[in-house]
Amino acid sequence: MAQNITLLGASYSDVPGVQLPKTGGGTALFTDVTPTTAIAEDVLSGKVFFLADGSQATGTGTGGGGDDTLLLALRNQVTSVSDSTLTSIRSYGLAYMTALTSASFPALQTINSYAFYDDYNIVWNGWPFPAAKTIGNYAFRYCYGLTGEVTLPSTVTSIGQYSFASCKNMTKFVATGSITTLGTYTFVGASADHKMTVTEIRMPNLGTSIALNLNFGSTTAANACQQLAVVDIGKAKSIAANTFANCYKLTTLIMRRTSVTTCANVSAFLNTPLRGYSSRTAEIYVPESLIDSYKAASVWSTINGYGYVTWKKIEGSIYE
Repeated sequence: MAQNITLLGASYSDVPGVQLPKTGGGTALFTDVTPTTAIAEDVLSGKVFFLADGSQATGTGTGGGGDDTLLLALRNQVTSVSDSTLTSIRSYGLAYMTALTSASFPALQTINSYAFYDDYNIVWNGWPFPAAKTIGNYAFRYCYGLTGEVTLPSTVTSIGQYSFASCKNMTKFVATGSITTLGTYTFVGASADHKMTVTEIRMPNLGTSIALNLNFGSTTAANACQQLAVVDIGKAKSIAANTFANCYKLTTLIMRRTSVTTCANVSAFLNTPLRGYSSRTAEIYVPESLIDSYKAASVWSTINGYGYVTWKKIEGSIYE
C-alpha cells in the first residue's frame, strides 16, 4: 500500500514504491505489503506474491486450492444460475449440479466439454441458448430436462461426441447450420432407463467432410433411437457401420450430397425398415440425378435388393 516517506530530507506522500540503485547496477523496487497467510500451493503457478514476512514467493498451484468437498456441497445447493453477458462455459463448468433447475445464458456461444454433464434436473423446453456456436463433448449428457423439439441456431457449426447422449426426453432435433464437426455417439442412450425418444434428426446442412458415425447399435439395442423415424444427414460423405442399427422405426432417410454417400456395410441399418424389419418399408430421398447411381453402388445395391426401399428425389421444401 502507499506510504508517506522521507528520503534525503525530502517528504513524499502516498508513495506506492521506491526504485533504489543497486551496487552492481540497475535498480530494485521496494514496496510496503500487507502480510498474507497464503502459501505457494494456494497461488497459481508462476504468479509472484508476498509471504507473511514480506518476502516474495512464486506460486505452485494448479488452479485448485481450498476444500473440494465443501465446493461440491455448495454446488449441489445451487438451484438457479443466470448471466446475460456470459459467452463461454469452461469444461465441467456447471457439471454435476444436481439441484440446478434453471440455467439462463442468452449470450452463451461456446459450450465446452461436460459443461452441463449430469445436470438432470434442469428444465429446458427446447433449445435454451440462441447465440450458441460450438457444443463440446458430453456437454448435455444426462440432461433429462432438455425436452421437446430442440432446434439449434444456424450459428452452431460444431457438435461434440456424446453431446446429447441420454437426453431421453428430446423428441426432435434440428440443426440447420453448416455443421463441419459432428462427434460420434451424439444421440445414444446409456441403458434401458435412458432410451432416446427422439423421432426426427434433421441436419440438412451437415458438411461434406462429415463421416457419420452415430453408432446406435454398436453395443446394445438400448443405445438406439428406437423411435427415430426420419433422419436427414445433409451432405455427409459416409455412413459408418452400426450407425442406425436398431432404429426400428426408421422409415425416411434423406441424403443431399451431390455424389453418392458411401456406406460401410449393411450393418449400418441392421433391424431397420430399410432392411425390412417387421416387414415395414422405407423411403430414401437423394438428388434425382443420383438415384440410379445409388442403386448400383456398393452396399446401397444390397439394401436396394432387399426390396423394402423406395428411392425418391428431393424436391421442393418438404424436407428442408
